[in-house]
Amino acid sequence: MEPAAARTRRPRPQLPAHDDPPVVHGARELPARRAGARAPSVAGVGAADRCAGSLAAACDAIARVGLDGTADRPAGLLSHGQKRQLEIAMCVATAPQVLLLDEPLAGMGAEETERMLALLASLRAGHAILLVEHDMDAVFRAADRVTVMVNGAVIASGEPEAVRANVEVQTAYLGGH
Repeated sequence: MEPAAARTRRPRPQLPAHDDPPVVHGARELPARRAGARAPSVAGVGAADRCAGSLAAACDAIARVGLDGTADRPAGLLSHGQKRQLEIAMCVATAPQVLLLDEPLAGMGAEETERMLALLASLRAGHAILLVEHDMDAVFRAADRVTVMVNGAVIASGEPEAVRANVEVQTAYLGGH
């Protein structure tokens, strides 16, 4: 066990102050739009500002998920679907081999769902994707392999069309059709 003195919190490193903080937009930095305006608060931008590789990865991820036109807006002002896209961009920027996505379509309307499904399709070539989702029609469109669980037990697993035809799956999730 460490002595009490060794367990005290270390001071957080201070990032250098900027008179005109950058706003990340696409693959470039833009100055804040008006005097005294603050740059959007984006986790890690201060550190990324000091690391060209991180900044490039973040800008590339923003573009890959289709948010390059909104990169200068604070995350809190994005639509629900855009916030989900931003969450995926944050993952993609770290260059993962596997994306674990928990209900990325929850709360989305038809247009946002289509945009998210197109995004997931574009990410399939470079990433294995484990998707937990209740929108079964979207799952059948997006997945190569589907596993369906009810009360913690697997009731079907396989190619989407075989799972869709499964009587237990139809009863549990597809309204018996």
